[in-house]
Amino acid sequence: MIICHCNVIDSDQIRSAVRQALGEMPAHAITPAHVYARCETAPNCGGCQLMIRHVIDSVVAETGAGGNVVTPNQAVNSPLRESA
Repeated sequence: MIICHCNVIDSDQIRSAVRQALGEMPAHAITPAHVYARCETAPNCGGCQLMIRHVIDSVVAETGAGGNVVTPNQAVNSPLRESA
């Protein structure tokens, strides 16, 4: 299914780009910008970014790569955080 109509990027290309990225960076760091770069393109209208984010999240969930992702709020409230 075509996700980005401006650049004709389909869901299989996005899924492949995310899987490649998972080998190089933590799951929470993968953004639509990484997907565009791996597809050797850039956003035009930006209308597909939310759908790309959904595909990223889907691949991360399927692979179990999300693991113990810590949200910024959790990090701030962590008992392990050192006081300044």
